[in-house]
This record gives sequence, structure tokens and C-alpha cells, in this order.
Amino acid sequence: MQARRTMTAADVRAALDVPFHHGTAVDFRHCDVVDALDLSGLVLPGCDFTGARFSQLFDARGAIFKGLAWFRHAQFAASIGLNGALFESDGRFDDAVTAGAADFSHLECRGVLMLDRACFRSDLALASGVVFGNLSMADMHLGGRADLTGLTCFGGLWQAGAQFAERPLQADTEIFGRSLLT
Repeated sequence: MQARRTMTAADVRAALDVPFHHGTAVDFRHCDVVDALDLSGLVLPGCDFTGARFSQLFDARGAIFKGLAWFRHAQFAASIGLNGALFESDGRFDDAVTAGAADFSHLECRGVLMLDRACFRSDLALASGVVFGNLSMADMHLGGRADLTGLTCFGGLWQAGAQFAERPLQADTEIFGRSLLT
């Protein structure tokens, strides 16, 4: 297993200041980001935050993720702000743990948005988002409220085994493709 390393938000932003090249990703696996990370509005190359730990706010509102965007097994001690973000490929949050609210509202994901086995201890907002691939929430655990109002999923919605603290808000939600709802 890769050794953990500590990074500041400035370190992360500097490492992300590279051109996008298809098939490559900046390696942040198993890093501990020790302060609030503001990536809002940035155009980002591929990035792999698998197993990363974020001790404060993760803010990528309006960011464009050009390539790989993996947050698998990541731990967020505070809130996640991804409202208005664009994932040009998959957004992977499988097995991630989030203590604060997670705002994915108005998000556009052109691949799969993977939330399998993720644990959201607070609210999850996907309102008015568009997912062109599948939105997968298999075995996801949500301790707060889910807002799926106005969400469009062209590749289906998979919620097998998902646990919601309360019934999700889902007015005007449109699901096309294969679906399995809890």
C-alpha cells in the first residue's frame, strides 16, 4: 500500500496546474489535505484522490473535471461543494465517507456518477443535475435528506440496497434506461 502523505491546498492546486492529457491523472492517492481545498471554477486535468482525506471543506463548485475524477474511498470531514461542476467522464465516489452535506446540484456528469457504498452522514443534493451515464447508488447509506428534484439520468438509476434516512425528494425527476429503486 502507498504511504500516506500530507498536502496543503496550495500544494494540490499547484499539482493540478498542468495541461490535460487523455489517459493521465495527477496522483493524490492516500494524501491528507490539511486545509480547505477551493477548486471552484477551475478547469482540472485527470485527478485520482482515491483514499484521500480532506480535513476541511472541499469546494469544486463550477469546476470542470476534464478526465478521470476518482474520489474512491475518500474521506471528507466537512462538506463537499460540487454544485454546477462538470465531469466530462465518470465521477467516482464509491466507498467515500462524508461527514458534512454533499451538494452535487446542477452537476453535469457525461459518464457514470458512482456513489456505490458511499456513506453520506448528512444531506445529499443532486437537484437539477444531469447524468448521461448511470447514476449508481448501490448500498449507499444516507443519514440526511436526499434531494433529487429535477434530476435527469439518461443511463438509469441503480439503488439496490441503498439506505435513506427519509424518502428522497424527487419531483420532476426523469430516469431513462435501466433502473432499480429501493
